[in-house]
Amino acid sequence: MLDDNAKYVAQRFEECYETLQRLPGGVNLGCRSFWPDIRYEARELARQEQRPAKLRATPEQITRAEQTLEWIKLVSQGSRELIWMRAEGRPWRVIASITGIPKTTVQRYWVQALVNIAKHIQVE
Repeated sequence: MLDDNAKYVAQRFEECYETLQRLPGGVNLGCRSFWPDIRYEARELARQEQRPAKLRATPEQITRAEQTLEWIKLVSQGSRELIWMRAEGRPWRVIASITGIPKTTVQRYWVQALVNIAKHIQVE
């Protein structure tokens, strides 16, 4: 279904989506808390449940993500939405219901968008 160049482009968009999720967010909607920060004692920290460490994006991943974000300009708005929905791991059936296009047609549009991007870039 996909040639090697299109697979590479799809993998880069998946990696880009994951990298963007790892970046520190901090969207401030204008709300602010005036309560002081809680400072836990060592005894209290020892009794808390361990949270999984949130991995941060490396500089190399951020550079590749910036490169990949430039590629999205090479396709139309509809193709961009398909690429991002698939990069975030949505199933084809869900994408088809969101777009209102049959599943196989959505897959074909997605493949065509990846092939168009692969034609315009130099695949490493």
